[in-house]
Amino acid sequence: MTTPQQRMEIVKEVATLVASKHVDPATLRADYSRWSADLLSRGLSFSQGTDSHFESELSAALAHLGTSHLSLLLPGSSGIPPTFALNAGLMAVGEGSDRNWMFRDIVESGPAHRAEIRDGELLLAIEGQAVRPPDPVLFTLGRQYTLTLGKYGGGEERSVRVDLPTGGTKGRPAGLEPKAVTFKVLGNGVGHLRVSYFPGAIGYGFIKDLNAAIEQLAAAGVKKFVLDLRGNPGGGLGSLRVMSLLSPEPTPIGYSLTRRAIQKGWKRDQLPRIDRIPVGKWQQIMMAVRFKVLNRDRSIVLVTERLARSLLAGNTVVVANSQTRSAAEMVVAFVKEHNLAPIVGDKTPGEVLGAVNFRLPHSYKLRMPIATWQTWAGTAIEGVGVAPDRSVSLDPTELAGGNDTQIADAMSLLRGAATVSS
Repeated sequence: MTTPQQRMEIVKEVATLVASKHVDPATLRADYSRWSADLLSRGLSFSQGTDSHFESELSAALAHLGTSHLSLLLPGSSGIPPTFALNAGLMAVGEGSDRNWMFRDIVESGPAHRAEIRDGELLLAIEGQAVRPPDPVLFTLGRQYTLTLGKYGGGEERSVRVDLPTGGTKGRPAGLEPKAVTFKVLGNGVGHLRVSYFPGAIGYGFIKDLNAAIEQLAAAGVKKFVLDLRGNPGGGLGSLRVMSLLSPEPTPIGYSLTRRAIQKGWKRDQLPRIDRIPVGKWQQIMMAVRFKVLNRDRSIVLVTERLARSLLAGNTVVVANSQTRSAAEMVVAFVKEHNLAPIVGDKTPGEVLGAVNFRLPHSYKLRMPIATWQTWAGTAIEGVGVAPDRSVSLDPTELAGGNDTQIADAMSLLRGAATVSS
């Protein structure tokens, strides 16, 4: 337990960091000095009492800023959401007291998949304790859990045992990386290409897996693709390769701006560009020197790579949902802005900011956005999201029966046109 004096040390550091580095694309030149002064004033009060009260009040103050990727990370916190604990997503279904969590976006080879949990099953309880929306579902790595599952609409319940490995990703967020690329043939020359994550800062291993998946689908006679980004929480530079494969020619994607860049009035044409993913150790070293030594500011422009025309260009439907975040959401926005493919599914959540973790006194951390993101046309996605071209909900009754309504709609688009985008 921390003392009131130690808590005020934390408050002061948070106030300083927000005042100097926090960004919000809705108000690029916002002055946070008043917010910081108010935090210091109120902190004198909520620093008294218990740690839990202090943490709740400080978290509430941060939430008032209204940006994504902003949170107080507690000492020894082990609560990991299903995306990175089970490699699966959950959605709320039902109404009133009959609301439940339903599994969706289960990733091949992840803990949920290995436990033979299926999309469309309900999560009723964890270790015998009932769980219902809107209460969050969190897990701890290195443990075993007994999950009680049910059927949508009623029916026999069953229990499964899920084993969560101890090891996790070294980066952020903590947890187990989903298998990044999975694929299957859907029939009639259509392939399902699912990208669940963009692992690694550079993404070189991801690119090899992505290329291999496309090659194997093509060898099986696939000519059209459903690119499934549902449940993808983002990640690294691998997203650039996906956007490059969808674009028939090099195209500006968008740009990020830090507080320093905003204050200096930097324009997008003045920013350093990333227009290729480094291949080989020497190129990776050169990029590290360029962006970690010569240009440590995170203000950059992204441009698609100059690649040979891909099978995906003009022959793809993109599927996204409310869990398509960060770098994956950038992909969806790029596709929409340049009319590269129809987008099917749900509106994305509008959580696209560059964030880092800052160390605070006494083992706390602050995760905070320090760089905005705008599309090349200057559109800010943060807090807005990207609307699909075809709004198709994931029907819980159909999903419980093994039918994915969003994939079905994407397939109908692909069957109905020689090429699906112009």
